[in-house]
Amino acid sequence: MSKSIANRYLGGFATGAIAQGVQIATALALLPFIGVYLSPDEIGVWYLLLTFQNLALLIDSGSSQGFVRFYSLARSGASKLSGCGFVASKEGGMNASLVSNLLVLNRYWHVLLGFIFLVIALPLLWIIVINGLSPNADLLMLSFGCLFFGVGVAFYLGASWMAAYLFSLELQPTFFRFLIIYRILFFFISGAMLLLGLGILSLGIANLLAVIAAIYYLRTRFYSVVQYHLLLGSYNRGLVSDIWKIWGKNVLVSLGGFIGNRGVLIVVASAYGLAAAGKFGISMQLFFAVLALSQLIFQLAAPRMSILRVKNKLTDLRALVTRLMFFYIALFTVGCGFVVFLMPLLLVYIDSNIQLLAIGPLLLMALIYGLEGNHSNYALAISTENKIPYFLPSIITASIIFVGTVFVSYSGHSLIWVLAVQGGAHLLYNNWKWPWMFYSSTRAIPRAPDFESTHS
Repeated sequence: MSKSIANRYLGGFATGAIAQGVQIATALALLPFIGVYLSPDEIGVWYLLLTFQNLALLIDSGSSQGFVRFYSLARSGASKLSGCGFVASKEGGMNASLVSNLLVLNRYWHVLLGFIFLVIALPLLWIIVINGLSPNADLLMLSFGCLFFGVGVAFYLGASWMAAYLFSLELQPTFFRFLIIYRILFFFISGAMLLLGLGILSLGIANLLAVIAAIYYLRTRFYSVVQYHLLLGSYNRGLVSDIWKIWGKNVLVSLGGFIGNRGVLIVVASAYGLAAAGKFGISMQLFFAVLALSQLIFQLAAPRMSILRVKNKLTDLRALVTRLMFFYIALFTVGCGFVVFLMPLLLVYIDSNIQLLAIGPLLLMALIYGLEGNHSNYALAISTENKIPYFLPSIITASIIFVGTVFVSYSGHSLIWVLAVQGGAHLLYNNWKWPWMFYSSTRAIPRAPDFESTHS
């Protein structure tokens, strides 16, 4: 990693790594409290709540990635965004009007997303809960627990519009500190209330209070850096139609990834049993943690990539991505070495009941997720042109993985065939297509920017 990259992104990378560490540590520390102080019904409801929360946050993440790119393009001089590129302005400075309208649109979208969670997702969750409760379950306690938790998720979604703009300013550490505050407060409040015997209600109230406190910090930091006149924009229907193709595709790609990974785990649990699903799921989670940490600095650099794209500095963009990829490969390799060779020994040493896959499937899983992360990084770099050429291939690949997993799982094949389906589906196209497309599109020496032409 070059000195310039280290100076620019090391602080954000360290804060993001700490946020991930806090998330893992607090989740593990809370498990004994949940196991002791929640009834079987409450434990089931809790994991259903987490599933619905994760799906909502996945949709939020997919749309926010698009807005980070839109903000970065507008701040770098784009005069207009479209579903197939952007138009650069002659002046080359920040397009304040476009940034302002994007802020309004993003705020409306996140408020709507929180509202949808409350009026659609939460009632749907409650129908599932009602149908699965045992006769002696405390219905009132479960009801209020779900309600408080759902309101907390809605508040979180409603406030997330501020995070995308902070990311475009390369102030990601502010959002990571927001997450750290939320997770630490949630752990201590829920732990204390569980000790008081309040059951699932503890988790619902803790989520709501922790979200409110963390949002207070996020709002304070956001309004200290945003220029007031940028908050005076208006809702622009034309802007919605301009960016909808890209925006909607981001969300659908995220959902496709959810099906291609989480959906596989559901099939494995059904076909091979909970014990096999446990080994598969824990191994997958460990590699996802390594992958998320390895890709973090790449995501921190996304606004810078958009700036270089708008300024047509393709040689600089190519050099930046290449340096970041060296960092990604090195970090992912070290992390996988720990998971494959040291983690099994550590689990034996602490006499844990947790088991990972055998070393052969574990190495194959590492290779598959490493290659997936590799092409995902290049896809992110390509998207700075405000194009999503990987939309249809991503949906098709997710469908192939899910259908193929169902076929091999119920045909009596071993778990390694499930991994073979995942790896093979990506090798057919994604693993080689997006690296090749990025380097081929940035190979030529860039000409002077044609400010009045559409980049498409």
